[in-house]
Amino acid sequence: MKNNKLLGILTLTFLAANAQAFDVGVGVKGGTLGLGAEATFKVSERFNVRASVNHFSRSDTFDESGVSYDGDATLSTYGLTADWHPFKGSFRISAGVMNNGNEFKMVASCKQSCDVDGNQYQSNALDPGKINAMVDFKSMAPYAGIGWGNAMSGGKWYFGADIGVLFQGTPQASLTATGKFDKTSGIPGTVSASDPTFQAQLKKEEASLQDDMNNFDMYPVINFNLGYRF
Repeated sequence: MKNNKLLGILTLTFLAANAQAFDVGVGVKGGTLGLGAEATFKVSERFNVRASVNHFSRSDTFDESGVSYDGDATLSTYGLTADWHPFKGSFRISAGVMNNGNEFKMVASCKQSCDVDGNQYQSNALDPGKINAMVDFKSMAPYAGIGWGNAMSGGKWYFGADIGVLFQGTPQASLTATGKFDKTSGIPGTVSASDPTFQAQLKKEEASLQDDMNNFDMYPVINFNLGYRF
């Protein structure tokens, strides 16, 4: 949390301190990080600095290991990026750091059936059971990439594109449950979400979800932006 606040303070301080000192370009952007805005400041003939913010959210149904979830996917980042234009043209090499608020929240109501470590459960009618899934990432994520476009050269209007990678680290997945569940396979019965056997099965399901998430430590970034230089 301290790192998040520090990056936000640095970003705002940079914007306030340099708005009058440098040429400024302001634009809108869209891509795999969502929709957003950015401001570009000229440092030298070959270097610019960009401050950006991005956001996107989507609600959908996800199937994971035999469990159907209603989920919300949120992409939310902001940060600073340094651009080096080695040939003083549009081509750039970029590196920076982002505050990474990307996360996935999912809920399985189990009204039909939920597969928990090979065991079938259904939500109890009197005390409905639910399985909650959460996937989040490290709060700070380095970025590296290349791009085309220079807000500080050419006409007032400019266009740009970025291709890169957000190194967000291995996501952390967690599963929790509430209420009661009716077992629909094996020996029938009703179990509480706090039942030790059910909790052990849920932990195995959580480990399976974590295995699936381990491949998402790097997030591909493709952005297009349109802006105006003041």
